Amino acid sequence: ITNIAFNLATASEIEINIYNIKGQKVTTIINDKLRAGNHVLQWNGKDKNGKACASNIYFAQVKLNGKQSVIKKITLLK
Repeated sequence: ITNIAFNLATASEIEINIYNIKGQKVTTIINDKLRAGNHVLQWNGKDKNGKACASNIYFAQVKLNGKQSVIKKITLLK
């Protein structure tokens, strides 16, 4: 399990997607409106079909209110 922690200054629409090294979308962690404050979401290392992902490098893309805000590298080790 990988924790993704972030702070929202104001209530915002947030979308967090996980992509593999080839740029293919693996899964969506959240696509919803969240209140202002600190948040911690988890990725369980599985794809959108519930299949375990291989050990590799992945990227978490964060969009706030429809605009890309940050991309973070995630290393998944088993």
